[in-house]
Amino acid sequence: MEVRTLHMDQIEAIKQLMLDIFSGEPWNDHWTDEQLHAYVAQLTGNPNSLAFGAFQNGELVGMALGRIINWHEGTEYWIDEFGIHPQSQQAGLGSQFMAEIQHLLIARGIAYIVLLTERHVPAYHFYKKNGFIESKENVFFAKKLEKGSDQLQQVVSIAENLFSEHLLGIYLYGSATLGCLRPDSDLDILIITDQEMSMTVRENLTKTLLSVSGSVGCVEKRPLEITVMNQNDLSPWHFPPKCEYMYGEWLRDEIIAGQIPQAGYDPDIAILLWQARKCSKTLKGIDAEKLIPQIPFSEIPKAIQDSIPGLIHNFTGDERNVLLTLARMWYTLETGEISTKDSAAEWVLSKLPGDLAPLLQIAKDAYLGNVSDHWDSTKDEAIMLGAFMKKEIEKLLEYKNSENIRGKG
Repeated sequence: MEVRTLHMDQIEAIKQLMLDIFSGEPWNDHWTDEQLHAYVAQLTGNPNSLAFGAFQNGELVGMALGRIINWHEGTEYWIDEFGIHPQSQQAGLGSQFMAEIQHLLIARGIAYIVLLTERHVPAYHFYKKNGFIESKENVFFAKKLEKGSDQLQQVVSIAENLFSEHLLGIYLYGSATLGCLRPDSDLDILIITDQEMSMTVRENLTKTLLSVSGSVGCVEKRPLEITVMNQNDLSPWHFPPKCEYMYGEWLRDEIIAGQIPQAGYDPDIAILLWQARKCSKTLKGIDAEKLIPQIPFSEIPKAIQDSIPGLIHNFTGDERNVLLTLARMWYTLETGEISTKDSAAEWVLSKLPGDLAPLLQIAKDAYLGNVSDHWDSTKDEAIMLGAFMKKEIEKLLEYKNSENIRGKG
């Protein structure tokens, strides 16, 4: 075995070795070529990069990719990637390679080798066997940064300041709690208080949300849909429920023009509360199921029936959302379950005529961020699809209504 330093001009061979080593068990890494190229370039092309390769018969079979870090206790070599080709493992080559690296590092005046690995993989035992000491004092921390996470914290802080002791709970629901936030998904947040909102609070909340919520096309921030409910309006339950306040990006132009959202009765809120009670994350306060009454499923068809006219009225310019919402209505009426828009669309696809199904597939793929959707050239077909789905939903509603009548009889 021969050990040599590796450089940027060998990047393709290094990338292939990375794939050979880490694509299978126990790592199961999934790299695009662009991601892998950028990653290997970082570890071989920077001023503090230091990479070693193990060669047998002129072929690269092992690698150590890392960085030199100057530290007050002595210069360190941080190994980011170390591995031997699977066909060359179990022959002592890894230990021999590591020993050669140590000799070369000592000659460079480097005092420490530092690396991270997972505890429950063979590599953990390999490093211990080769003299590495597990640090008992250091802790490895990580935090996934997701678009919108800081907005949740902002909304909680805003609600605490505005509602003070009258705040009972704040809940995240919808796509975020179903585990399927998509590129254009809203953050759906429900706030429950124990009193009506004053005009001052209403105006201050609206003004603040205009800056916290991401407007259409905003890359850095997600759109917010904020619903405020007065707990006194929830018990005893009545339909349609009274909504104390609603903010959504579809209202931005009206709000900027001076129209502050007011309280009102809205059948769609029944669906919102039903969803939040079944599947939500408490951001602050009492659990949702302790504040939101048990809403009988029989209320959901009524809410869907009352919501359809407004949904269809806004079809032009909002084709994707309307079609996917119709799909979710259909799914919920048929199954009695909550679903994401893309899952509902997948369920509906098999129930559509062959000439209409491709349009719903486009809406679904655009929602997932896989394609761009432009409806100008297929406007008539999209209207036909919406009409077909509306008709199927109305059939189900008629059946549900007849069931309720028989049940009462």
